[in-house]
Amino acid sequence: MKLHSNNAIGAWRANYSKEHKIDSSGALPTGEKFTGITDFRSLLIARHDQFTRSLTEKLLTYALGREPAFTDRAVIDGIMKNLSANKGGFKDLVRAVVLSESFGKN
Repeated sequence: MKLHSNNAIGAWRANYSKEHKIDSSGALPTGEKFTGITDFRSLLIARHDQFTRSLTEKLLTYALGREPAFTDRAVIDGIMKNLSANKGGFKDLVRAVVLSESFGKN
């Protein structure tokens, strides 16, 4: 099933224009290949903890305006542990970053 959207709000589309199809296949640095969003999502789900840690680090980087330092590792570990224990989602992750010691001291 091909979905098509001409809007700019991030809806999935299969073509840039009538003449140009979008190639949604690719490969991860590990060499694993995917043919579309469904395959890519499956690869991310298989790496849930790795993906969540990376997202946490990127959100903290954005929130702090700097790369996380060695002293921020405990904060990141605490956020990860809390998210895992409470089966938290993205909203919980954002809240944890904002309420973190690193953000409070920044």
